[in-house]
Amino acid sequence: MMRFILFILDSFLLFGYLRTVSFLFKHLVKVKSLDEE
Repeated sequence: MMRFILFILDSFLLFGYLRTVSFLFKHLVKVKSLDEE
């Protein structure tokens, strides 16, 4: 049971991490495109 809970927590952390990375990446791309104009 404990392993199952840890697995869920792990996947949540991974999901949040990926979402944050993609958000930052989009933000950086937006800033770069604004600089070029």
